Amino acid sequence: MKDLIKLLLKLSLIVLVVYSLVFTLYSLKEHEFGLVRDAESGNVITGFKDRYNFVWQGALPWKFNVEKVGLKYSSIMDVSIQIPALSSLSDDLYYIRIPMNISYRISKDNLPEISYLTGKKNIDQYIATVAAGICSSMLIDNIDPKYNRDGLVREQKRLNDEISAEISKKLESLGIITEKLEFILPGYYPENRLYEEALVRNREMRELTFQNSKEDILLKKQLQKDKREFEVYYEKLNKISKLIKENPQILKYIYIDKMGDNIKVIISSDKTGIPAIFGDSADANDSGVKGDIDNLR
Repeated sequence: MKDLIKLLLKLSLIVLVVYSLVFTLYSLKEHEFGLVRDAESGNVITGFKDRYNFVWQGALPWKFNVEKVGLKYSSIMDVSIQIPALSSLSDDLYYIRIPMNISYRISKDNLPEISYLTGKKNIDQYIATVAAGICSSMLIDNIDPKYNRDGLVREQKRLNDEISAEISKKLESLGIITEKLEFILPGYYPENRLYEEALVRNREMRELTFQNSKEDILLKKQLQKDKREFEVYYEKLNKISKLIKENPQILKYIYIDKMGDNIKVIISSDKTGIPAIFGDSADANDSGVKGDIDNLR
């Protein structure tokens, strides 16, 4: 019997070791990165990047998901540049769009924010945002304060030289090494006629946004005022409730007071009733006076 128990313990230990090796040890290739996600929400909890990694969360597959993502990609993406004078318009029609062909890899020694490493789509979007910011800065003379389409067309050569070099430099500082980066020209530049029409629409959008903001502020002020009034009203009700609770005879007085002007005295059937409010109870018991009404007997 003892031998059987020992054998079962050894088998359990072996199973535990095998389970740990299978579910907690992860090896990564040169251009791979590991992510640990919460199984329920899908949020990234942590990451790992070494050649061999012990990931204890892998032992709890019902609670955590462990996955590998690539760190080397090639993409063709649109770099969208907003014209400052049309900042209220979000339609792609009013953006300058220049296709960019890029091959890149993520440096494991200088990883970007982990939320951007959850897949190629997020990394591409991150790169496009960085590139758009640099393009906007370096082409600012032709987009602000006035849109100069002809000047932008003339600057296209500069896109493939100075601007692409600046983007590569910026991305490298963020942990993204570019192996190839070039703009596919010509890009899309809104026509001058469209720009002029968009200026009118942008002004209308700004006015509408301002009006909505103003109405929102007024509504919030009114809600605050109503809230304060309700709080005062509620406080008064509480005081009245407390007063009636401590003096229940007040309800009888209110009832009598509302019955009519012709009623002078009302005789209560209880011993401690309303007549005490009006004066001497002996006077109240004199029901022979003309016009007196005894309606509670």
